Amino acid sequence: MRAREIVCAISARLAVGKELFEPIYELKDYDDYTFTHALNVCVLSSALARALNLPTFSVDGMTLIKRLTLIVRDGVIEKVFYPVFPPDASAAEVLEWCRGGHREAKMQNFRKKRVAAIRSAKK
Repeated sequence: MRAREIVCAISARLAVGKELFEPIYELKDYDDYTFTHALNVCVLSSALARALNLPTFSVDGMTLIKRLTLIVRDGVIEKVFYPVFPPDASAAEVLEWCRGGHREAKMQNFRKKRVAAIRSAKK
């Protein structure tokens, strides 16, 4: 339960710009892995959320990032899946997109428009 209190303190300090690392050092009492992991997740997710202006919400004084999926290729965000709903179908939707399903849909739409343009040109 103490770890939750520390995470809440970190979140609160991020929200008001106070010293971030002060409460996280208390996690050292647990073990190095917990400390390192918590520090990495906290810093990276906070920086990412701020840099990309990601949607957030607050619970028990903690500011959390809303569930979303980013598809990033060569440092460029290609696709954002947000909101993630229903959560149990999100992974399949993302996999379909990654496997090229989005390209197929674009091609089908392109073909439909092309056929419609050809038909209207013949009239």
